[in-house]
Amino acid sequence: MKTSKTFRTLLLYRVGATLSYQIMMVAVGWHLYEITHSVVSLGLIGLAELVPYFALALYSGHAVDHYSRKFISAIASTIHILVALFLTAIAVGWLAPPVPLIYTAVGFIGIARALLRPSYQALFGQIIPRDQLTKYMAYANASFQICVVAGPGLGGLMIGFTSLTWTYAFATLCGCISLYGVTLIRVRQEKSSNQTTHFLKSFMQGFDYVKKHELILSTMALDMFAVLFGGAVSILPAFVSEILHAGPEVLGILRAAPAAGSVLTGVYLASHPILNDSGKYLFGAVAGFGLAFDTLQLGQPCSEIMQGLRCMPRAAQKSILH
Repeated sequence: MKTSKTFRTLLLYRVGATLSYQIMMVAVGWHLYEITHSVVSLGLIGLAELVPYFALALYSGHAVDHYSRKFISAIASTIHILVALFLTAIAVGWLAPPVPLIYTAVGFIGIARALLRPSYQALFGQIIPRDQLTKYMAYANASFQICVVAGPGLGGLMIGFTSLTWTYAFATLCGCISLYGVTLIRVRQEKSSNQTTHFLKSFMQGFDYVKKHELILSTMALDMFAVLFGGAVSILPAFVSEILHAGPEVLGILRAAPAAGSVLTGVYLASHPILNDSGKYLFGAVAGFGLAFDTLQLGQPCSEIMQGLRCMPRAAQKSILH
């Protein structure tokens, strides 16, 4: 199979899974807030996703090097489909009580996310020739950012103009598209003979590498705190409902705004790369991240809120890339 054709099937996998995830998370936030009217319940969404994600993320990177990457990708897509169907049943009223069941569904989404990223990256590195990596990485990143922008917006619009049930059903369809893309991928598992098959040994090797390179460790720690506080976007359903007095359509737009800012920043950095004093930009980016959230706390009109959200990824992307 030609590289371009194989890449399109791989992209189908990632695009479908990303849209499914983005649409579901917007719907879950609005769904929970409609039921509980509690900001705490929104914060627990991130915790419900983080715990299984963190528990599995380290091992999933090891697994893609030793087991079928295509099979792991199929598991991730299948989980997206089953979770979306499960949430559809909750929205219809077939399953109760809804709140603990929604948190359970979010936990499985965390598992799917932990499997999705390493399996995609491993397959991408396997099917794309080294001399064409730059070109296909640009295509892949552009497609991903489009999904991150379109997914929340589409989810919000569907909730507003149809219902939660149809929104979850559409997320199911996106998951099916992702699984279909996996079935079209034709690759052979590459397994290096010098790789250790013991998870703890490979984990300690990676830990020792990061530990010996203080620059990597400090940069990762600083960026981790920025991303951690970025989880405050989970309270946007309450913000939209109580402060902006708007509907799910606005929620979708606000959730898409950070990704839109990230796209704009990526375009700017492509032509104006940071070559010197990257540390200063890193600290400035984290500071800008915090200031963007201060804008949200003031409860200002929607135009200023949107500006704050757009600034968040611009700052964060500089910290991640540099």
